[in-house]
Amino acid sequence: MNADPSGTDPGTLDAAAVGASTTETPARDRIMAAALELFATHGFGSTSVKAIAERAGVSQGLMYRYFESKDALLRAIFEEGLRGVWSTFDATEGDDPLVAIE
Repeated sequence: MNADPSGTDPGTLDAAAVGASTTETPARDRIMAAALELFATHGFGSTSVKAIAERAGVSQGLMYRYFESKDALLRAIFEEGLRGVWSTFDATEGDDPLVAIE
């Protein structure tokens, strides 16, 4: 069972498009990176859980240990990406807007 079904526990992706790394779980990272790559290449609907697990080098059971569904996995990827975007806003908070643009 997923320790955090919301997918909001700290997690990283091995994909520059999603943002900075923050996890302690390499298997979870590989699953998220594999899913991101397969979703981008084949689309969400055409990507199976089996394909994600195979690409990540894990069993389907382990994938479900971290994510209760493919939808939860997509949500975790999206949230990780947003975490990276929001961190850029936090870094410029209070700074001169003209300096932040440069």
